[in-house]
Amino acid sequence: MSEIHIDRLSKVIAETPDPRSDEREKLFPCYYSHWCPYQYLKFHLGLRDTVFLAHTPQGCVGAERAFESTYTGQYFGEPFYYTPCTDMRENDIILGGADKLREALFEVERVYEPKLIIVLFSCATGMIRDPIDEVVEEVKGKIKAKVVTVDGMGLRNWACGIGYEPGPAALGKLVDPPKHKLKDAVNIVGVTKEIYHVGRFINDTHEYVRLVQALGLKVRAVLWQGATVEDLVGAAEAEFNAIDCPQWGYPLAKTIYEKYGVPHGTKALPLGVEATRRWMLDVARHFGLESAAERVFAEEYARIKDVWEKARTLVEGKLALIDGGDPMGAAGRCLTWARLASELGMRPVIFNIPPLELKGKIHHVNFALADGNDPEIVWTSEYAYHRRLQPWRVLERLGASPDDVGTYVGDVFTRAMAKEGKPVFDPSNSPRVMLTTHMSRRAGSPGRRVGFVGARSFAEDIINTVAMAKKRVKPSLRGRLAGLRVS
Repeated sequence: MSEIHIDRLSKVIAETPDPRSDEREKLFPCYYSHWCPYQYLKFHLGLRDTVFLAHTPQGCVGAERAFESTYTGQYFGEPFYYTPCTDMRENDIILGGADKLREALFEVERVYEPKLIIVLFSCATGMIRDPIDEVVEEVKGKIKAKVVTVDGMGLRNWACGIGYEPGPAALGKLVDPPKHKLKDAVNIVGVTKEIYHVGRFINDTHEYVRLVQALGLKVRAVLWQGATVEDLVGAAEAEFNAIDCPQWGYPLAKTIYEKYGVPHGTKALPLGVEATRRWMLDVARHFGLESAAERVFAEEYARIKDVWEKARTLVEGKLALIDGGDPMGAAGRCLTWARLASELGMRPVIFNIPPLELKGKIHHVNFALADGNDPEIVWTSEYAYHRRLQPWRVLERLGASPDDVGTYVGDVFTRAMAKEGKPVFDPSNSPRVMLTTHMSRRAGSPGRRVGFVGARSFAEDIINTVAMAKKRVKPSLRGRLAGLRVS
């Protein structure tokens, strides 16, 4: 087994090469990212009245459909389950697919009458340098729909976050100059994996909107998943862009600022009491509403103080083991969990997020470090072959035991261990909280636990899981379902 290193985030980022450079092979030979850009770009760019046109072989569409039907079904479903495709075959790869793309654009317009067509191309069409942009420009004046192209080539997926980049870049091209400005209007930018709607299971967006309105402001639009094309086109009408996810939201907000001068926030993903206060002040400061923000904060914190402080007393001074999970790419999620754990007095330690993935999601990293969030990162050369570290190996490296753990925050398949029928590392003897949106849905709580409502939910989770961990009798059902290892 290779050596396990533990360094601060700032040091890891400073010493990790650009994932696109040849230097990466010296430290992390043969590393590949878990995700294909074609897959996650297609899901995350879900605007209403929009049709994706896959300029790809049919195999790309079929593989993505099989994967997304299960993965995104854990959130709110696949927005483009059936996708028209140019069906690039051997002859097309040799001779080019411009004619097929041109014909498909007219056919999509005729059949679907969309307001926006997103032409998503993959490795095959990207490698042959098909004249995609030229065909789109030629067709634009002949159909009613707006058309943009997005590069979804898996070949350039050196790290997950880098594959995101063409998405916000394409959407930024759609934002028009403002016809007028909406006074006291705010956009929430970078929202994905949820659709803003009224329902029993509230989203993070509901909490964002509630906090903005509590300041006496109004939300112009939630961008972008589930938004209308008009919401995006008129985004520059707002006076301020508040950011949800930095990796998706910051590039779009930066583009709108550079083109039309609309300022944007410097805080994102507010998990925790103090993080939410800072996010609110970030918005309020632009409008001169700092006093209102502090008043709202005092009122909101008073409602959750008892449960928040109770949770703190249970875990203060303990470890928060934060597991990047099977994808090993959820860098932003893990960094916000670390800040959340720190607020409750825990020592956050992140593992199963390779340094290249952290570097790939550099906007998440920059936002974290600027906010004073510099957690410990566990890394090893084993990540190069997409092998995960088990939590008990991390504990051993830290010289700690399950009794030292305040919470183990994990992804879908958190690991458990038992010996001779007794729990060794399991929810029944070591607290763990599931914070992935698709595994922690419950009425009245934001999926990712943002804002004050989310902070209360996380505190309640801590209280419940600490109580559960006192049983110590036999491995839990959750541990067995998640893959109990017996020694």
